[in-house]
Amino acid sequence: LGAKKPLTFAFNMVLAGSKVGDEVRNYEHWVQRRNLANEIPDAVVDALVTACLDRSDILRRYLKLKKKAMGLKTMMSYDVWAPLPGASQRKQDYGEAMRMVAELFAETRPSFGKIAADMFDQHHVDVPPYQGKRGGAFCMPNMQGLPYVMLNWTGKARDVATLAHEFGHAVHMELSRKHGPMGSVESLVMAEVASVFMETLLYGKLLAKTKNPTQRLHILQEIIEDGFATTFRQMQFNRFESAVHNYRRDHGEMSTEKIAELYRDAEKDYFGNTMKPAPRAENFWMYVTHFVNVPGYVYAYCASYLVVLALYRRYQQEGESFLKGYEAMLAAGGSQAPAELLGALGVDWTDPGFWRGGLDVLDDYVKQFAATARELKLV
Repeated sequence: LGAKKPLTFAFNMVLAGSKVGDEVRNYEHWVQRRNLANEIPDAVVDALVTACLDRSDILRRYLKLKKKAMGLKTMMSYDVWAPLPGASQRKQDYGEAMRMVAELFAETRPSFGKIAADMFDQHHVDVPPYQGKRGGAFCMPNMQGLPYVMLNWTGKARDVATLAHEFGHAVHMELSRKHGPMGSVESLVMAEVASVFMETLLYGKLLAKTKNPTQRLHILQEIIEDGFATTFRQMQFNRFESAVHNYRRDHGEMSTEKIAELYRDAEKDYFGNTMKPAPRAENFWMYVTHFVNVPGYVYAYCASYLVVLALYRRYQQEGESFLKGYEAMLAAGGSQAPAELLGALGVDWTDPGFWRGGLDVLDDYVKQFAATARELKLV
């Protein structure tokens, strides 16, 4: 907290610099520069923002359920992402995860299965953590052949989903490699589609085979809270960013207290009264480096995730016939704009109903959570 003054000053300077840069380039509003980089029309972003705020009831309904399931009188902000009691501590076996992921990819499309099998067979996966290795997980493109995946496998349940996620990137990279280093690079929104789609298929498979209600509840919690962190949480950040950029342009430099007030307002717009902010939680904006390093970036997380859920809903409705066109979309890489890629699948993302379709999938997960919690007599 001793850094409040320098951080407030630095943030104000970033906001002022953004204003000057936009004026020089004749941008009409603070996020137009980011929209152009993402190849997303302003109207599409506006539709995304509206759809998420309109359906923030999904988030609030879930948090009320979780509060009851955890036996809390008051839900604090640090409880929002806390695990439910009774979560399995069983370590996941990497060999078992390999088989599960290889099987999932082969069932989805033959080409996906071959790429996954080749990745394993040719040892293009760096699995365990070790001294000097960077944290997290990522997939690195390779214009000469198969991509490389780096993991830090510790056997957590989440690690299986991470493996499917990174292999989704690998499939996308390998299918689009023919376009070369420039044409294979997707826009920010489309770059996460293949990875999150495979992750979503994996969770669907796990839910279908999990009969134990306690295990099922914890899988649903993971799906829902990952989804909320990527959608409503990011759009809360987007709302805060919009507020501070516009305030700085209209009224000048802001105090720490004013920035905190705008952060609280954005948080309340999404969370309502479902949780009580922890002490000093209004200073969380200082932690999110995206606000300083990449202004306007955060909505792309939500856009990408909802594109996936909307496509997943299409897959549920159409089955195998959808996957052929989906594979062609991945193979196109960045050689076409996102609107063209999605348009080939009959998707119009200028239609607000498209974004609502993705949010409806999240709503379905919350309904399944509620039904399972009732079965366990937790709510």
